[in-house]
Amino acid sequence: MKTHPARMLIVAGAMMSVMTLPMIASAQSMTPIKVTEKQSRAADLDRQAATYEDSDWSKIATAARLRERAAALRSDDDVLKAASLYWAARDHYYASNTAAARDLMAQSARQALDVGDVVTAANAFTDAAFISADLHDVASTKFFATKARMLAGSPMLTPDQRDGMLQRLAFGGLTEARVATLGVRR
Repeated sequence: MKTHPARMLIVAGAMMSVMTLPMIASAQSMTPIKVTEKQSRAADLDRQAATYEDSDWSKIATAARLRERAAALRSDDDVLKAASLYWAARDHYYASNTAAARDLMAQSARQALDVGDVVTAANAFTDAAFISADLHDVASTKFFATKARMLAGSPMLTPDQRDGMLQRLAFGGLTEARVATLGVRR
């Protein structure tokens, strides 16, 4: 595995965690929460996966499957579903299951959009673009990078968030000009 994309995914994961915690906390304080048995089971699966991620990388593929199961238990309006999908994608990436990682990352982005989390969606689309580039999938790389860039222009983002996302795309070689020329023969 190349170090460069892996480093980008680690940084993205850290950024996503830091950026989404305040939103999750505020969303939870607005309405009373009724924890269902499925939500409780999903939280248990996420915790078990986190244990593997933190201490036993030989079980990273197992962690990915646990995260997928957690996401499947969560309802579509659960703000944590996108996070479970994101971490499942990340774990699949590190388990060298790159195609599954890309698909789950895109699913995470769409799920985040469905609940109105533009920051998480933009970060997940960016990661999906990087993973697609690893797979040499030009069409998907262009599609996901364009989606991320479009979301970076959202008025829901602060200027710092917007700049950070665009810098991350540029750092990974996915500038607007570069993406436009992908797949074009010279």
